[in-house]
Amino acid sequence: MFKKTIAIALIAVVTCLSGMAQAQSEPGGQAQGQPGKAASVKARMQKIGVGERTVVRVKLKDGTELRGYLSRIENDSFTITDKTTKKATSASYGDVASLKGKGLSTRAKVVIVVAIGVVVTIGVILGYAATHLKI
Repeated sequence: MFKKTIAIALIAVVTCLSGMAQAQSEPGGQAQGQPGKAASVKARMQKIGVGERTVVRVKLKDGTELRGYLSRIENDSFTITDKTTKKATSASYGDVASLKGKGLSTRAKVVIVVAIGVVVTIGVILGYAATHLKI
């Protein structure tokens, strides 16, 4: 019975770890600078939306970091306005190296859910072992 419990625990841990590995891999498999990356950046910008409440941090491929809110989203470019200086800076979607918006990313949410699942699974297994097995 104890061997069966250990086997189930190992299966649960391996399943959760494989889910974490999939969540951490980049979707699409496209390299930076390709049109697919620019399209995904544009889609994320549109999802975040325009307005002073939508604070973003964008790092460009040349190393420049833009912070502020999205003031304009166009077909080929976007504009970020700094909240304190009110300076507007435009950039192309293809120039974006990373984009961070307010809140948790999907990847972070998946990792949190998987971690909670692992902890609950281990807790159930240890609880079962403590009450049913005499070790």
